[in-house]
Amino acid sequence: MSPRLTRGEYWLLAKAVEHNLPLWILKLPEGPPWNNNTIDEVMNCCGHGMGRPELERTLKRLVDRGWARLSRVFGNADECIPADRATFQFAFASKVELRQTVHLLLTPQGGAAWEQFARPSWADYISDEYDFGEDKVHQRCVVATDQVRLKRYLQAVREEDEVEPGSEVYAETADWQPIYWKPPFAGVECRFRYRDREQPITTHYTHQASQRLRKHWCEWL
Repeated sequence: MSPRLTRGEYWLLAKAVEHNLPLWILKLPEGPPWNNNTIDEVMNCCGHGMGRPELERTLKRLVDRGWARLSRVFGNADECIPADRATFQFAFASKVELRQTVHLLLTPQGGAAWEQFARPSWADYISDEYDFGEDKVHQRCVVATDQVRLKRYLQAVREEDEVEPGSEVYAETADWQPIYWKPPFAGVECRFRYRDREQPITTHYTHQASQRLRKHWCEWL
């Protein structure tokens, strides 16, 4: 039987699926107007729609169910911070040092609850990490679950950026863990160097093909 989730519970689970979620972001107001000080702009999505009391209750429910935990990820990764009023007052304070920032992280149980609703296709998951260089030549590592998906994604990358000829190095990996709460996957990676391709001035985003492939694994984020 599938668990019952409120909209707020699902929103929080979904936003912490791939990366830990700093709690201070959750206190940002929703637009309009939309700008860099709204949660819509920072998260690139609609906000959670909860007032502060409801947000705190929802976070506490997720922790109490064992679906999520609170931690300072720059400190002891195994530290579990209680989901109480003192924690929320500190986490939502206007000024918190980076190393003291409280984050929301999913547990395997919370991830499984999210999976029952979102039905992700992990076989289609692709990770794409960048290391930007000062000389405009950047390093990049793309990992996919198989050669077919990897090559399809790299074809989109070549159409969007200038991949340096002869720089592509392929390898298989058995311990790829793009999702922190799931066991490692087997994958195929490609490391290469590239330059940003000069694009004409336009209002259209030019990396649509690769973005579609990266989002194909789940339409419910």
